[in-house]
Amino acid sequence: MVLENEKVRSEKLYCVGYLTTLGKYILSQTVPASAWYNRYYEITKEQYDSHAEFYRIIDALKNKGAEAVELALQ
Repeated sequence: MVLENEKVRSEKLYCVGYLTTLGKYILSQTVPASAWYNRYYEITKEQYDSHAEFYRIIDALKNKGAEAVELALQ
C-alpha cells in the first residue's frame, strides 16, 4: 500500500496519507508483536490536516484501542 503525501511519526510507529486507489485518507499504525503488522484506519481530511487532532487520536489508539478513538472524535 502506497500512501501519497505521507506524514510519518517514526517514534510512535504510525503514518497518515492519502490512498488514491480508494480515494480516502488512511492512518497506518504499526503494531510491534512477535510478528509486526499494520492496522489501517480511515480518517477524514480534516484529521489528516490537523496535527493536534491526529496526535490525540493516535495516543487514544495506543492507550485504549479503537473504542477510545470514537470517544476522542466526539
